[in-house]
Amino acid sequence: MQAGPPPQFAPPTRQRRRRPWIASVFVFVVVFGVITAAAVTGRPVTAAEASAAMRFFPASGTRVVLENSDGTDTVAEYYSTFGAQIAQSAPAAFSYGIKDAEEVTTSSWARIVEVTADASGRVSRRRSRMLSIQPTGLELRADAGARDFQAFEPGLPVLPAVVQDGQEWTAAGTATLGSGRKASGRQPYAATFKATAQDAGCLSISMELTIGRETATREVNTWCPGRGVIATVAGTMTSGQVTRVPRWQAAGRVTADTPPALTDSWSFTRRDLNVAPVALYATVRPVVLPGSVVVYVNTPGGDLVARGWSDGETDPRWSAHPGGQITSAIAIGKIVVAATTERTVVAYGAEGEFLWQAEVDDVSAVPVARFGTLAVLAGLDGTVTAFDAATGRVAWTAQLPTEIRQPMVVGATLTVLDQTGNLLSLDATGAVRSEFETEAPEAFGVADGIAVVASRADSYVRGYRLSDGERLWRVQLTGTRRSITGAGSLAIVARQDELVSLRAADGVQQWARPITPVRVLAQGDRLVVADRTAIRLLDTSGREVASYRTQESDLSFGAGVFLVPDSGDFFCFIGTVAYRREAS
Repeated sequence: MQAGPPPQFAPPTRQRRRRPWIASVFVFVVVFGVITAAAVTGRPVTAAEASAAMRFFPASGTRVVLENSDGTDTVAEYYSTFGAQIAQSAPAAFSYGIKDAEEVTTSSWARIVEVTADASGRVSRRRSRMLSIQPTGLELRADAGARDFQAFEPGLPVLPAVVQDGQEWTAAGTATLGSGRKASGRQPYAATFKATAQDAGCLSISMELTIGRETATREVNTWCPGRGVIATVAGTMTSGQVTRVPRWQAAGRVTADTPPALTDSWSFTRRDLNVAPVALYATVRPVVLPGSVVVYVNTPGGDLVARGWSDGETDPRWSAHPGGQITSAIAIGKIVVAATTERTVVAYGAEGEFLWQAEVDDVSAVPVARFGTLAVLAGLDGTVTAFDAATGRVAWTAQLPTEIRQPMVVGATLTVLDQTGNLLSLDATGAVRSEFETEAPEAFGVADGIAVVASRADSYVRGYRLSDGERLWRVQLTGTRRSITGAGSLAIVARQDELVSLRAADGVQQWARPITPVRVLAQGDRLVVADRTAIRLLDTSGREVASYRTQESDLSFGAGVFLVPDSGDFFCFIGTVAYRREAS
């Protein structure tokens, strides 16, 4: 092929000192950007439509496993979006690659996150790149490692929209250099590029980059349509795509759960874990990994974002994009398992290293459940699928007639109830222990071998022996039954303004407390109840053992409060803040 004319990129503008763009009103910015785009175009904006160069960029949530010449693996994860969502889970370095709030809210962006580790799972390298999607192609705006970063003005034209074999082009501008969250200086940069055609419509693009007086660095990336970068040469390191799981997948991350000991010492520390431009808001239950590492589900961006409780003013430890929106997540030892609206289940290690992805037939409306070493997903099609948490292998499946919208209950068995009242109880091998019909549920729980169901059709709560399905009792409890929680031999029914305890064996009421239960959790012989202002610790007789008044005006606001007893810690999440119970 003959070399064509060089791709046209906007000439460098007069350089000015760039201040990092900080999303102090992030939610407003995201919403404003989406509304503005819709108003201008008359339809939602998609990143894929913003440039012909996006034909090389895979769908969000796609991962490419690269085998490196030094014996490590790298997993590159791709994400593209319109508007300020690109900064919602980002390192501060991305702010130096964004001109201002107007640009970030009215432009399309792409992100590539790379994690490199050895077979033991030891992470040796992280790299996050932000690219501006322009009609002329993809421009690299920021390139952040674990410690240092570079931001480019104008962006480096790493992938033109129209390019031919043998074509060459150049770029020049100013690079902002920094470490951590702070810039340390600005230097002129100059770069030369050359494209070489490969098989299957792929392109190898070489870049030689000089910043200031430093020695030029050379990197060659091979882009393939719909697949992203499938090969790289950087210095003495070569990398190529492989069609296997990462070599670190078998590195023993499934550990026994350590429930927190809830004693009379009931003191909490409140923190806001947001550090601009990252915006964290608990609309889905966060998870907690060993070492008090909190993993948020960011919406609407659809990222997992990990922050250490005591990290302070630092970037997130890691972020990842499973694909689509995340419907729920759970911690299983040192593994985070997330279910998505893309009908996938995706798992990451405690350092953000990708482990596995599996497909399911339908989305899930209930939280992923931990059942021993299994991650269990219940779909709206009535399918229950158990995955080995370490490998993603399907251990077993089961089927109910209709959709599942009640949370699964885990005890000696896993108990699932569908929307018409069909109940299924399974052991860890997937064998059916019992199967029978109950009532179409408003709420459901299991206590002391009794399935307790509040009916949607009437005001009664009924108890069924789990082993054979025999109905043992029914009692009338009018009004909304928000949840039913098993606590030893008791079934705790949360009503609108009351907490009622029923003896599971016969349905006889044991006690009632006038309280507005926003969230109820049973932990050993204790009940944790979050009402509108406080986190209360009760014993199973209903006596209040301890109470902690929060600083929040209403814990029922928005998505409400999430009580999370993970990895030996106990957390309470509400909106942008978290409360951690302090050890006695």
